[in-house]
Amino acid sequence: MKIILYFIFFVITSYCDFLFAQTSAKDYLHLADSCYIQRNSSKAIEFYSKALEADSSLTKIYAYRGASYLLLKDNANAEKDLVKAVSIDPVDDISQSNLGLVYKNYKNFKEAVEQFTIAINLKPNEADYYYNRGYAYSMIPDNKKAIEDFSTSIELNPKDERPFGNRGFEYHRLGEYDKAIADFQKALSIEPNNLYDLTNLARCYLLIKDAKNAIKYSTKAIAIDGSDAILFSLRGTAYSDAKQYKKSITDLEKSIILDSTSYYPYGILGGVYYDQLNYTKSLLYLNRALLLNPEDIYSLYTRGKIYTIQEDYEKALKDYNQILKINPKDELPKLYIKKIKNAQK
Repeated sequence: MKIILYFIFFVITSYCDFLFAQTSAKDYLHLADSCYIQRNSSKAIEFYSKALEADSSLTKIYAYRGASYLLLKDNANAEKDLVKAVSIDPVDDISQSNLGLVYKNYKNFKEAVEQFTIAINLKPNEADYYYNRGYAYSMIPDNKKAIEDFSTSIELNPKDERPFGNRGFEYHRLGEYDKAIADFQKALSIEPNNLYDLTNLARCYLLIKDAKNAIKYSTKAIAIDGSDAILFSLRGTAYSDAKQYKKSITDLEKSIILDSTSYYPYGILGGVYYDQLNYTKSLLYLNRALLLNPEDIYSLYTRGKIYTIQEDYEKALKDYNQILKINPKDELPKLYIKKIKNAQK
């Protein structure tokens, strides 16, 4: 998350490396400002503190020091200073926004929304404030308001990749995959190697059964980060949809090597072997998936179908009834149960 910094125009010398024997509050402030602009936050905090000790009337320091603490992810001290800063100067929109970032870091998203709203009211044309509030809304979650804020952020700054990617994710959540794909594509036109956007774009194509593009974008993502198990699971699933089973097995096994605690690749591998009529291997992977996640409906369905083929109706009925417990509105297991009961007559 981008933290908006104060830009203080002093002639920058290498203050951060030197201290003088006798230093005034103004000198400390110059030292701190130099370090702040150079992103040497630890030194900036040290010098801001010394300046404040030397002259307690320099109350603007609370805003600068609070922002420095925020850069160091020291949320407790950042909150303390920023609360003081906005109590002294309530129209300081940057401190109001930075306080919102503190609450975001705390995962207090409702409080974060309130703070970003204050900042927006003070400065309605700042794209970052809408982006940050949109992010907070997305975590509540409030998809509609998140989309509205990301859209406003885009209008104010169409060159920023972030609101496109985040709005795309909200559309993905809502099942509006065409809009999500358009946003992820736009985000990638701005920042072509953004792993977040590549991953989500691949996921969207997978959900609309476009295996070719799912493979294309997951492959691009893997080229950037070959240690992410999720990416291999995504591409492995796409290869499975494309009936390229050998490649699918290779990717899914790689995903398991990278993260053996995820149920997903085991379930998909079970499906791959089911399609190849290798029920022994299929059950091996499906059982593992369901050990990790007993509510994996895909694996329950696939295993139930194998048990039905093997005429192990008791086990098949158990799996289909488990699906109904998880999702009582699902009509498909009811049909399978009916077929099994007819076969048992």
